[in-house]
Amino acid sequence: MGNFIAVDIETTGLHPIPGKSKIFCITRNDGKRMTLHENIKDIKHELENPSIIKIIHNAKFDCLWLKRMHGITVTNIWDTRVMEQVILGENLPRREKNVEKLKELSSSLLWTLQRYGLPVLENKEMAKSFSERPIDKPLTQAERDYAINDVRHLPQLMVAQISRIQKLGLQKVAALENKLVEVLVDMEDRGIGFDKNIWLGIARQYTQESKDLLKRLPSDVANWDSPSQVKKYFAKQGVLIESYNELEELGPRYNNPILNKFIEYRAYYKNLTTYGSSWLVDDEKGSTLDPDGRVRTRYEQVMNTGRLSSAHPNLQQIPANTLHRTAFIPKKGHAFIIADFSNQEIGIAAAASKEKIWIDTLLRRDDIHSLTASIIYPERWAKGKEKKCAFPKKCKCPHHLAQRQDGKVFNFKILYGSGPKSIAEYLQIPYYDGVAVLSKFKRVVPSLTNWLNTNVKNSIKERISYSADKYKRRRTLRDPEDWMVRTVAMNNPIQSCGANMIKLAMVSLPKGAPIVLSEHDSLVLEVPKKDVKKWSKILKVTMEKAADHCTDIVGLIEAKPREAYNLLKD
Repeated sequence: MGNFIAVDIETTGLHPIPGKSKIFCITRNDGKRMTLHENIKDIKHELENPSIIKIIHNAKFDCLWLKRMHGITVTNIWDTRVMEQVILGENLPRREKNVEKLKELSSSLLWTLQRYGLPVLENKEMAKSFSERPIDKPLTQAERDYAINDVRHLPQLMVAQISRIQKLGLQKVAALENKLVEVLVDMEDRGIGFDKNIWLGIARQYTQESKDLLKRLPSDVANWDSPSQVKKYFAKQGVLIESYNELEELGPRYNNPILNKFIEYRAYYKNLTTYGSSWLVDDEKGSTLDPDGRVRTRYEQVMNTGRLSSAHPNLQQIPANTLHRTAFIPKKGHAFIIADFSNQEIGIAAAASKEKIWIDTLLRRDDIHSLTASIIYPERWAKGKEKKCAFPKKCKCPHHLAQRQDGKVFNFKILYGSGPKSIAEYLQIPYYDGVAVLSKFKRVVPSLTNWLNTNVKNSIKERISYSADKYKRRRTLRDPEDWMVRTVAMNNPIQSCGANMIKLAMVSLPKGAPIVLSEHDSLVLEVPKKDVKKWSKILKVTMEKAADHCTDIVGLIEAKPREAYNLLKD
């Protein structure tokens, strides 16, 4: 196992704010003796020594505090919390209260130790006391004993987890995730630039536009914010709204001018309630902005698919089609480099299924969605061709662009298990025409069809789904009904491989690479303007190597970096 120390810290709260927060002590266990240090830098050399394994439960928390408060960069980490999530193949929400689920699936230290038969000494009152005690008050003996107990059994836990990981064949996933902890600590410490005045200006603009739009809706409805009144009104118009979640799908189906105005109004309403001035207030930190004016999110490292998620605030869900992203800005003299994987999910499915027509199309850099549109609309596609049409590349023919959008939606409906009913409704064709179109398309992509069906069959049988790459990240499927498993079985291998791909790119960038944001298929760097070309090349090469590694097909998935001065999408 090599040299190791198990480490834990006790702090004033959840968020390290220089000048306001404090680490009371750090405890260590090297397998021979356990010690407690109130002078954190006593063990700085060990924490930064890459030849010593640091065993930490929820390591990102501890390492972020050590970096922000004491400038210590912890290396060579074994995170027992993240490793337990990798083993379980599931991330149980922190708010879960069901004791039986906690026993089986929680990655907290308490339940994880119990699961491996290791002794547990829980003291909730003592844990609470650290966040409430005066900063300068000396530690009591009871507090010192409590702190020591958190590292007592971490070495045994790591040994047990290593054994389990080896049996499940998850060594590559474990190595990737443990390395990623260091990158996420850097990202959370760095934060991202933000202009509060721009944000509030957008809120004022959208408030006025929302009011103007509301005036153009019929006065027959007394309160357009009342779902019951709205549904009753549209029912009289022959428009049936079961849920507001389906509004955007209803627009093209009914093509009702009033419905389209209402959909636009609801988009404003959602943006104002979610991303207005209230977004600047955080229920944990008080303010979304830190004292230095930057926004620092908290990443959850392993969701069920393996993807990252973001909270306090959630930076991965900032709308792509609104102005809110213009409030995120680089610091003076710097620029953002934004790069995403082109056709990532299509490429993953093509490579995993060995579907030749898709692979060849992607390698030629032809447009996969235009190809699909030409298959499902052969006559309309032929009629829509204009002079200088670039097909099979993405062309600018107006009719082709509209059909291409249908082709894009069709492709993803196929990947994620939609049947003929859903396809017919989207394309606004009779059900039996939907059956015919789907059958025709499946004959064109037989390898893809077989791969998707095999994933479903195996997942229903084993109740486990694996990423579509050499990592074989596993997700445990606990849904009781086969139909529930079916959808997950189709989309998880693709999304899980995508998670591995972006994470591999993140850990493969040069140490200290200035990453400020990670979304599902994209990375954002903040670099000096003079270094934009250098970092653009580094980012493109690194991301494409990660894609090549995960798909085993060189050049299948392309990364496209661009210089930007806010996060607004192209």
